[in-house]
Amino acid sequence: MRDDLRQATRDIHQQLDDLVGGFGTLAEYRRYLVASHTFRRAAESALPARESSWAALSIVNAAERDLADLGCAPRAGAPALPQAKLSEAWRLGAHYVLEGSGIGARLLLRRAEALGLSGAFGARHLAQQAADRERWPRFLALLDTSDADRVDARAGAHALFSLALAAHREVQHERS
Repeated sequence: MRDDLRQATRDIHQQLDDLVGGFGTLAEYRRYLVASHTFRRAAESALPARESSWAALSIVNAAERDLADLGCAPRAGAPALPQAKLSEAWRLGAHYVLEGSGIGARLLLRRAEALGLSGAFGARHLAQQAADRERWPRFLALLDTSDADRVDARAGAHALFSLALAAHREVQHERS
């Protein structure tokens, strides 16, 4: 299933990577942080652990401390995911995006450290995501043995990527 999700989300994933880009300044990192917090707050609240075979790593509290470290306020509003009962396949697709972000967090953490941030100040959420290198392989093992409906899984992954895009676009638009 992982190859199917990778293929199905390649374009939207690239759009998100292009939008997030590589922050090279503290101001760019702050925008990234505000958007990431907005996205994760919406995603994590829509995917409670008790309703899925996989529990998302919650990084919202760490991101809130990072925002406070850098004198940033969380955004009041947030894009939202559907409120309907979501299938297990949809949830697996959504978790594919959340868990995959942990891989990107390793690179982003190095960039944040180059700006003087760390897992103890300003980049806790990235350090938390990057800490467990076995989390992604464990998730992939679950995903690859799942007989979940691929169409629903693709829909979940697209919904999460779309949510992340919306959060990052809103923050980018606010600075324009």
